[in-house]
Amino acid sequence: MKEKRYGYIDHTGNFIIQPIFKAACSFSEGLAFVSLDGDKFGCIDNTVRLIISAQYSNKASFHEGLASVSTDNTSFFYIDKNGNTIFRHAFCIAEPFHEGLALVMNYNRKYGFINKNGEYVADPCFYKASNFHEGLASVVYDNCNKKRLGYIDRTGSFIVSPIYKDIPLFLSDFHEGLAVISIGNENGPSELDRYGFIDKNGKITIPPIYNYAEPFFYGWAKVNLSGIIGYINPTGSFIYLENSPGFIMENEWYSIEKKHIPITPIYNWDIKKFGFITRQMEIVISPRFEKASGFKEGLACVKEEKKYGYIDTKGNYIIKPQFDDAGDFYDGLAKVQIEVEM
Repeated sequence: MKEKRYGYIDHTGNFIIQPIFKAACSFSEGLAFVSLDGDKFGCIDNTVRLIISAQYSNKASFHEGLASVSTDNTSFFYIDKNGNTIFRHAFCIAEPFHEGLALVMNYNRKYGFINKNGEYVADPCFYKASNFHEGLASVVYDNCNKKRLGYIDRTGSFIVSPIYKDIPLFLSDFHEGLAVISIGNENGPSELDRYGFIDKNGKITIPPIYNYAEPFFYGWAKVNLSGIIGYINPTGSFIYLENSPGFIMENEWYSIEKKHIPITPIYNWDIKKFGFITRQMEIVISPRFEKASGFKEGLACVKEEKKYGYIDTKGNYIIKPQFDDAGDFYDGLAKVQIEVEM
């Protein structure tokens, strides 16, 4: 009988850890959460030594030496790399640590931020919040059902007052010194919203004239101006208009070694395939993949003809498509899934 199992391969495609796991996560900081039964997770190192016994029903990868875990899927707490519980507090949601702080939600469903001692540096009073990026975190404050977005520093103090319209938090983080903001009526139609950018002092650097905007990556921000999709630089000048509305950049930039040319996946809606493009908007790998992730450790995980493999920055297969599932490389290893005899 054959069953699908996860293992870990190196950059040549050789199994370093044999496919014996029903479920597995990518390595992070030298450890990976794995499960033999698909139910309880523990941690292994890259020699398959069991570091933390299988006991958790839910988990997140290690960040800054700590991981959030749960034994019942309702109460989350933090452990170190030896499996020791760091502090006694438990949370409804516990995000990974970023810049020394972690976003948590208490049982009153309010968000706040804690340090590695479990102490609140920003009390749980926010309707929504995102992790810290570049020293600031976006938070949404609910005042009499009027939800407004602002930014706090690591002490929990507002650096940018909560005066902007609530937007998806993945758009609102600071990147390259700028953050997306939106103005518009709280209960008005979203098509009337306008997006712009502020700096870390709250100064509007790019006026809110766009119908939609995304964060900056490597000097680019994707915007929609009256139905025209393009990319702007930090001064707000258009530096490229897409030739086809079907092309969507994925913003997973990877700097090609020595040449320092960022490359990212791009999706063509017309043919429903992924390729890769540079900052100069040169398509270096034509869209032909069913799925594609950004380059990690020199290789990108792609899916072609229902199987996953890995390519280099020229589009050549280094590891041919053969896996039913696969992840990016971290710490020199990538998790992959294949069918094995049981």
